[in-house]
Amino acid sequence: MHLIKIEQCLDFIENFETKNIGIAFLVTIGRSGSSLLMSLLDSHEEILMIPLIFYYYLDWEKIKQFKDHPEVLAKNFIFNTFSSFSEDRHSSSLGENRNETFSLKRDKILDELVKILLALKKITRKNFFLALHLSYAIVENIDLSKIKVIVQHHHFLIASFAYKYEKNRFTDNFSDDQPFFENLLSDFSNVKIICMIRNPIDNYYSTLKFLKSKNELFDISTFYFSFFGVLFNFNISIKQKEVMQGNFKFIKFESLHKNTIGVMKELASFLKISFSDILLRSTKDGKLWWGNNPNNIINGTNPNISLDKWKNCLDSQSKVICSVLMKDFAARFNYEIPLFSEKEIKIHKFIEKEFESYIYAHYNELNDSVSFSDNYLLLRSKLINYYKS
Repeated sequence: MHLIKIEQCLDFIENFETKNIGIAFLVTIGRSGSSLLMSLLDSHEEILMIPLIFYYYLDWEKIKQFKDHPEVLAKNFIFNTFSSFSEDRHSSSLGENRNETFSLKRDKILDELVKILLALKKITRKNFFLALHLSYAIVENIDLSKIKVIVQHHHFLIASFAYKYEKNRFTDNFSDDQPFFENLLSDFSNVKIICMIRNPIDNYYSTLKFLKSKNELFDISTFYFSFFGVLFNFNISIKQKEVMQGNFKFIKFESLHKNTIGVMKELASFLKISFSDILLRSTKDGKLWWGNNPNNIINGTNPNISLDKWKNCLDSQSKVICSVLMKDFAARFNYEIPLFSEKEIKIHKFIEKEFESYIYAHYNELNDSVSFSDNYLLLRSKLINYYKS
């Protein structure tokens, strides 16, 4: 047993900068392999990581109104359905025989968290984050003396626009008043960022497959969030890399699969943890994890993974649209995308702001006028024709 007294918790939080423990955030756009990377980090004894995807900086904005009431604050963060922390994801079909499950011990974490919050002189966004991870460590009997870095999988909220994903992100009156990186750096000035990226067209095609596998119909707003999210991720990440320099690391989805050992050795050095074979094993809460699809045959990375299915699955118009909008992303990271002549590129109405404004203004009308297609970009061409008419 690794008993942690309340005095130790307060010392850990109030004097965190002296503890020689790093902070790292894993950020990405959906379908870029971040859950796979999290699973490879899951069992390392030098990493303190709650095995969840949760959008801490968004959730804090929803609960900070209760910061003068510690019990209410903690309960809302852990259990309220508006908090991403309340949901377990990919938590079944674990273990060698795929018959094990995972469920975060939220009741016990809540008890420990309230004790720490009540003892703090002041509750801030930063010390709530540290108190939360300490509470998890207490419940899971984690030896803090071995911890060298706290990792949090914040996932897709890498750009400030995502804080308002329920609102229109493509109008002049949209303002970035809750910037993720600025908030994060104000809390942890030496934070490290791990950013997963993937061939943008392959990324988009994977999103289509994922939504279809869940039998979900996705509307115009969802399209913007998934497709343009790739572009926002690219633009914001490049700018932030310039700011953070050596504290910002890109990891390619393709390299993680094809060169797992090399990538994980580099990542271990980046996080200042020891490299071991445990970083090559995909787990969740220490149990073998088989990916988002529990029917996967391979645990962990797959060096033989196909990376160009989109070539035969996207129609030519879709490829043109992807190529035009994603060419800078592809060029920056040496990704292969189709090349087209100027004569072939006839999609001006798609990328003009006038068209984007029209789509938003006629949101409900357009959603009623078209039906779901396996290829959403084909559906977009129908909307373009509708617009022209």
